[in-house]
Parts: sequence; structure tokens; C-alpha cells
Amino acid sequence: MSRPSSSCRAAQGCVFIILLAHSIVLSTGGIPLIYLGDEVGQLNDPHWADDPSQTDDSRWAHRPHYPAELYAQRTDPTTTAGRLYAGLQHLITVRRATPEFAGNTLIGFDAKNPHIIGYQRPGPRGPVVCLVNVADDPQPIDPLTLSGLPGVMTDLLTDAHHDLRAGLTLPAHGVVWLRG
Repeated sequence: MSRPSSSCRAAQGCVFIILLAHSIVLSTGGIPLIYLGDEVGQLNDPHWADDPSQTDDSRWAHRPHYPAELYAQRTDPTTTAGRLYAGLQHLITVRRATPEFAGNTLIGFDAKNPHIIGYQRPGPRGPVVCLVNVADDPQPIDPLTLSGLPGVMTDLLTDAHHDLRAGLTLPAHGVVWLRG
């Protein structure tokens, strides 16, 4: 999962950042929680404090009304809601098909790059290696850092094969779930 280099000011950039966050939630263990509206990009309610019964509880900012217009757009890939919904559906489908994501065992590792989050989810066929670039720019991972892994691994999200012996560069806000 990667995006073209653009800022979050553009809706497409925000889609990739939101999906990046969900990729972490869906691959780190436990039961992922998706709040109503997350899957279509619903924003917080900026007027929550206008209701006197809610002014003392800021949690109401995160409890907006059902976004019917966004749900109507969720099947349209030209909309932000449609891209988010499709992306989240894909992440969920891959997670469901990945037995390594069952349970809570997670082995973190230092990717030797402060912008890369790295962890493994062990399984009977070997680990799934998750690498997440939280930077706004492409970020390299040195071949030596990846030398303990199989030389070639497949990204479960894209089916792309990566030769880790040459290192790996993740695009801005890029995510890979790799299996050997």
C-alpha cells in the first residue's frame, strides 16, 4: 500500500494516512475497533459543544450523527469515502486470510530508520513482517537490517515480490505486509 507524494491537504493523501493507521491496527493483534463512520472518512462533529447537554463531555466531538451521504458514496471509487471503504475492505480481507495475525504475539524490531515502524507476527509458515513508513517522504531500509529475513518476500497487500537483499524503500506513508 503506497501513495504518490502529496500532502494530507489533498484528500488522496489523507486516504493513505488513514489506511496506514488502520493497517497498524489490523496487523498488531487483538480485535480491531472501527467506529461508525471511520470506514467512510467521517469527520468529528465541530458543533458538538453547541448542545448544552454535551458541552461538559468532549467525547461528543467523536460521536457525530450517521453520515448517510458518505455511506451513499462508499461504492464510488472516485470519492474519498469510496477509496477509504475499498482500502479498508482490502486490509480486512487480507487480515482475515493471514493466520499469522491471529493472537497477540508481536515481535518489534529496529528498522534503523526513525520513520519506519517494524514488527513481525510469527506463524507456522514463518513470520509476516510488517513495515510502515510514517514519513511524508520515501524512506530506505538498509539490506543489512533485513538480512535475517528470507531474501525475497511477497507483499500480502499487493502480491508484489521484494528482493530484500537489495534493501527496501517504502514510499511516503507506504505499508508492506511481507511473507517469505
